[in-house]
Amino acid sequence: MSNITHISHMRPSYYTNIGKTIANAKYTNPAVDTDERQVQIWEYIKKHNISIRIEHGYDFTNMAPQDHEYYKFFQARSGSENKETIDILFKEFYEDDQPMKRMPMGFEIDGQLFCGVGNHRSRTHKRAIERGHKNKGGILILGDGLSVQEKIKHGLAIAAISNRKNDDFTLPEGEDDIKHQCKMFWELECQSDSSKLNWTEDQKISWAKNWISTNKYQVDPSRITHMANEIFSSDRGQTIALPEAKEIAKNWKRFWPRQVWSPETQTTIIQKAIQGHDQAFKRMVTHIFESRQNFTPKRDEMWVAIRIGRTFGADISSLSSLLKERLSFLSFLEKYNTNVNYDSAGFPLLKQILFVKQTDHSDYEAYEWNSQTQKFDRMP
Repeated sequence: MSNITHISHMRPSYYTNIGKTIANAKYTNPAVDTDERQVQIWEYIKKHNISIRIEHGYDFTNMAPQDHEYYKFFQARSGSENKETIDILFKEFYEDDQPMKRMPMGFEIDGQLFCGVGNHRSRTHKRAIERGHKNKGGILILGDGLSVQEKIKHGLAIAAISNRKNDDFTLPEGEDDIKHQCKMFWELECQSDSSKLNWTEDQKISWAKNWISTNKYQVDPSRITHMANEIFSSDRGQTIALPEAKEIAKNWKRFWPRQVWSPETQTTIIQKAIQGHDQAFKRMVTHIFESRQNFTPKRDEMWVAIRIGRTFGADISSLSSLLKERLSFLSFLEKYNTNVNYDSAGFPLLKQILFVKQTDHSDYEAYEWNSQTQKFDRMP
């Protein structure tokens, strides 16, 4: 059960008392953190008079899905999440029993959590709860009472601060990260002043160049014009990590309403979430083949959910490149299905394919094997 701490808002000592309460709970007080980004975030919160609600044992299962329309505003990286980081944090918090040093910070919108600071920590606690562990996660919920647009505006600003380079904690910002942040701030500009939607391309590029030079002083000036041009390309989007199993299951039913995606419980059909890369696929099917107890030339049916890339975290932000890679991998899978050696040896036969949504401007695509044409047919 969530344990909520309330402190009267906007008294002169409000933020001082919040900081003390955080420290008393054995977390680092952001006001005096050695990580300067935490201090800068705290100063931003104070400057904008943002309320703070401290919750211990928070229910992180209400985190918004990555394809939510607001999600992109609360993430400062072009690639939003890293599964390996969550694996490491899960081991630290729930297997090695190491305490979490800093509380994540986020905003609630329509009962869903959007976490701009400590997203990986929050995802770690969500995983733990779903696996039946005792919840160890606390969080600072910001901005109760603010409008949705105010929460988005502050969430983006705080996420951008948290992403600033720090020698001890965060990887340096790449150009894709900066372009993503600039694009999000532009969208907010247009929401507050719709006349900017009618700006010419030159006006938009000029705005982006000014934003980058003002906010990202580390960028090589010779790169600014190129980056500004790419920001307003409809081909570029924010990448999304591999969706969770329940999200895949929900979208599976969009195409096959009477079927169930459940890799953990399925016994009659092989179901796998895989990387969309030929070598990774070959390793996977070879492992399945070699793990059989008895040889048989019979091919077991297999369904797969695919995220294109050599790894699950592959950062492909170009929609045209993503669609091209999907078609290329689909062709590879058709050759696999019809390869006489795999067929006669009893390797799994791919029957249904779901390409998952992996950028904010792409969508799920589904294909089904046509045994007559020996090709995959796209599902409507």
